[in-house]
Amino acid sequence: MRILLTSEFHYDDPTGESSLAGLARAYAGLGHQVGVAARASAPAPFSAAGEPMPWGTLWKLGAGRSGAAREKAAVFFQLRKILRGFKPDFIHMHLLRSHHPKNLLTPLWLPGFFSRVPMGLTLHSWDHSTTEMPAAEARPWLFLRPALRHARWVTAISEPIVEDVKRAGFAAEGITVVPSGYDPAEMEMPADEASSSARPFILCLARLAPYKGIDVLLMAWRDACAAVGGVDLVLCGQDFYGGYFQSLAEKLGVAQRTFFLGRQDRNEVLNRLKNCLFLVLPSRYELLGLAAVEAMACGKAVLATEVGGLKHVLAHGRTGLLVPPKDPGALAKAIVRLAGDPGLRTSLGNAGRARARDYRWDLIAERYLSLHARTAGRP
Repeated sequence: MRILLTSEFHYDDPTGESSLAGLARAYAGLGHQVGVAARASAPAPFSAAGEPMPWGTLWKLGAGRSGAAREKAAVFFQLRKILRGFKPDFIHMHLLRSHHPKNLLTPLWLPGFFSRVPMGLTLHSWDHSTTEMPAAEARPWLFLRPALRHARWVTAISEPIVEDVKRAGFAAEGITVVPSGYDPAEMEMPADEASSSARPFILCLARLAPYKGIDVLLMAWRDACAAVGGVDLVLCGQDFYGGYFQSLAEKLGVAQRTFFLGRQDRNEVLNRLKNCLFLVLPSRYELLGLAAVEAMACGKAVLATEVGGLKHVLAHGRTGLLVPPKDPGALAKAIVRLAGDPGLRTSLGNAGRARARDYRWDLIAERYLSLHARTAGRP
């Protein structure tokens, strides 16, 4: 079968790279021809032939066009060219900004609809402000309901997204939860210790943004530092707040033991993950927590807040530690506890690795293909 993955993710976004490329590899490993059409992150000429990848073909949509209208128009006509050349038997569409006025729902969905190609739809998020937006701002997503009805199946990567759909007044009964996953081959590759820190370190993989709870983590780190000697805190993730959190680390007096590495490539992220003492995710809100899944797959203990999808990924005291969100004191105590107890880290890491096997991309791909087969008779 020829499968085309379309997505609002930028092709080199960390989540897009791990999710789209991981699923594409899994589909290809199951014997299917695979193409991925995802947004371009920088200006580049569009090629209808695409770029050869280990798992199939990559097309960069939008060519970095500035302005929402120009990008949408470019994506629409580029995707029509891709469909004529690749001739997929099935389109697996990945939506990121379902209700955002600048979403790419229409240009991603309509070409497949006009070509009558069967389509499945995966929701990676859902806008909380949906029901509060005035009707004029809702126009860019007028096609959302038809797209949901037209799709042979609809999935969400976590239970919180299904709850958001319900709160927005959309029918959610037919939505199946199928999480994002990880590639075992990536996790089994030996770590490059030379590229890691010379001192033991705790790792946070997250965008530098308030919803990720970075401020809470820094306050907790201030309280934990004295009890966790010889250990540093390392943060990997794109800075969305122009150095605010680095300034906060200075004010809290923890800058000397806190390292902001910014956005890292995939290999460097995996090296850091495999070499850290444990992963900490202090999120105020988290739809799934794929970083937690990948840490578990590497056999690392995970300390996270009891929010969103993290509550479903981790079992407190068995596969990780969960603390209340927005509570620096509780987070600090858990950091001290986990940093000072190698036996606990090992037991949590071993149990987490066993739990993470349910998130392997090959098993996730088989679930999608099973959904496709069960709904093959739908118009």
